[in-house]
Amino acid sequence: MPGKGDDSGLLPRVQLVQRGGRVNPGAGAMVPGPLSPSWGLRPDLERGKRRRPSIESLLRQKIIELALNQRTELTGIALAQTSGMNNSLSPPRPIRKGGDKVLGYLEKVWPEVFSPDPAHQAARNEFLFQMKPGPPYAPEPDWCGVFVLWAMKTAIETVGSGPTLGTWGARNHNGGVNDVPGFRTLTTWGPKAEQPKSGDVAVKRDPPPPAKPLGHQFLIHSFEYGPDGKIKSVFSIDGNSDQGGVTTSAPGPPFQPGFDGKTRGRLDPSEILLYCTIF
Repeated sequence: MPGKGDDSGLLPRVQLVQRGGRVNPGAGAMVPGPLSPSWGLRPDLERGKRRRPSIESLLRQKIIELALNQRTELTGIALAQTSGMNNSLSPPRPIRKGGDKVLGYLEKVWPEVFSPDPAHQAARNEFLFQMKPGPPYAPEPDWCGVFVLWAMKTAIETVGSGPTLGTWGARNHNGGVNDVPGFRTLTTWGPKAEQPKSGDVAVKRDPPPPAKPLGHQFLIHSFEYGPDGKIKSVFSIDGNSDQGGVTTSAPGPPFQPGFDGKTRGRLDPSEILLYCTIF
């Protein structure tokens, strides 16, 4: 167990090798983003000093922790075609197994859609329609961006500090979580390039428009680096229907594939359309 003020215990440890008098991550090392005082090697601890982790460091850890705790094998969530009864809806109605969990995510990030305001009636009805069991079966909803925003907002509330984030309804109609107020897209090229880190968000490149406005959106758990120091693989934490709930491709926690047997696996950086962050 990490001690109080220690922010090093949640994510995979860095494999360290000595090169030319300095410590670097070894080839293929699993590290939660670039080494910094907040992640990986802690120069201040090497000098025998201890300092409190930054708010950013605490938030990044909490985002990952909260998301991993929602994994399907822990919560039982699976948007299957079988039904249960949701008594919190008015009136109570049958709902897909696992639907309660997703409605909880949605209520956190888009509370206005659950209000009686008629301006949100169409969106509310569409989502509830997708949650109903069949037959006939409604298309299962896409909630990957909703899950990402839920983890971010819940982490900020838990830590008690952090940026102010907008709601899911505040984005442009075809936008993803990267379009929610409070998020910014990282510049990953040129002289001012920024490296994504654990707790940031990635948007997949597939499928291209007009099939969908954006590809799958997920939280970044960690990276695998090649011998050249460049990102070789991205490990994700995903929330979506076609995976049967919340899953992860990271090698640390046990992986439970979705009810359809699919797995996301590690992603090549070429599959990523963009990275975004709240920091």
